[in-house]
Amino acid sequence: MIENIGPRISTVICTYRRPDTLPGAIRSLQKQTVPATAYEVIVVDNNSNDATAEIVQSYQRKAGFDLHYVLETRQGLSHARNAGIRKARAEIVAFLDDDAVAAPDWLCSLLDVYRRVPDAWAVGGKVSPIWDGARPKWLRETMLRSLSLVDWGDEERPLKWPERVIGTNFSFRKQVFSEIGLFLVDLGRRGDLLLGNEDTEIQERIHELHKVVVYTPRAVVRHHVPVDRMTKQYFYGRAYGTGRSEAILAARTSDRVQLLRQTLQISRSVLASCARPWRMIGEESRFGQLQFLARRCGFLYQTMGLLFQANTHREAS
Repeated sequence: MIENIGPRISTVICTYRRPDTLPGAIRSLQKQTVPATAYEVIVVDNNSNDATAEIVQSYQRKAGFDLHYVLETRQGLSHARNAGIRKARAEIVAFLDDDAVAAPDWLCSLLDVYRRVPDAWAVGGKVSPIWDGARPKWLRETMLRSLSLVDWGDEERPLKWPERVIGTNFSFRKQVFSEIGLFLVDLGRRGDLLLGNEDTEIQERIHELHKVVVYTPRAVVRHHVPVDRMTKQYFYGRAYGTGRSEAILAARTSDRVQLLRQTLQISRSVLASCARPWRMIGEESRFGQLQFLARRCGFLYQTMGLLFQANTHREAS
């Protein structure tokens, strides 16, 4: 009797109101070069309230691999990621965005690294763009990470902190989550709120234990960049959300006095920036300064709430 050993890798697609791009992500997984029995796909619907369930059901009948649907009603990307991890049966858990397309050898390339590098705790790859419109001239290479694009070169290598792979295209040994815990649920995109850093924070935990995160250029994912993300308004919103995420992390690692001191320091930097002669600053520099201000304002907004909450709890006790 042949024993069914199950899949070698579980791919999790967390989705929120992306019925137009989700089918492309699923179809890219139908084209993988590894045998269909070697992987499973788990689509976690983060309370989309649209046609997501019907889309997954339509592919379940023709996917050719095990395709599972999970509804996670707690809003937030980290909740969805954690739900996918709990559902996963394989020893390796990979993540693909719902607006991304995996190369045919994506899963094969990830599995190959884990085979050759037994001490790798996480592996991620290159993310290249699918421009849904004309790329603006002001959108420089240094800004591409804010669009979930990453390229650490053409050599496979372990990353050195703060180098990191990105949540659009990364994977973990499932045992990692037993060792260090799941994704922090107060980080990561929450509905339309552009929080983030959940992928950064979990890699930082790995590096703090002196474990290995490997980048491989062979595991390629292409990621849609819609027109509304190719606007300066999007970058301001992204910077604001990054500031809020940084404040959440700061509150986890600092006591109330340290957080208050950091808040006052950032407040002074915001006031100093506002006092500058903006009309004398070039367009490119002004854009960078406004992103800086948006990031700092996001930090201040979040820390004020956290400090007020802490003070309220102390008064009530």
